[in-house]
Amino acid sequence: MRLWYGVEHQRGHMLEVFCDRVLAWCETSPSIIYLAFKYLQRLKQYCPSLSGSAGSEIRILSIALLIAHKYLEDRPFNSRTWSVITGLPAKEIEVMEREFLACIRYQVHVSSGEYHKWKQLIDFHNDQYLQMIPWQYNS
Repeated sequence: MRLWYGVEHQRGHMLEVFCDRVLAWCETSPSIIYLAFKYLQRLKQYCPSLSGSAGSEIRILSIALLIAHKYLEDRPFNSRTWSVITGLPAKEIEVMEREFLACIRYQVHVSSGEYHKWKQLIDFHNDQYLQMIPWQYNS
């Protein structure tokens, strides 16, 4: 499966650069980010034995964001636009999207109640993390 095997990268730094780039380029709403993380949670839930090579987290996050963007936006980006944003070939993005959707059993709908519980969980963990980092990063 293409989704799980990418070129090996310096994990933390590359993921941070990628996130900055995508968030700036797409003007991504918080709802899209929460939903993308929910899709990642579903991926882990439905396909617990999947494991990727180093660097695949960027590819998987890209596809989760793409699917969330398509689900929530009236005018979502096409594969070519995502290719420009992510640096991944458009055809590969299309294959990875189909694989991801199959893995989550095409369950892209999240009820309002489930979404709000998920958002609270993410916000709680984010608050816990912010309390642990050095004071100069807290605002």
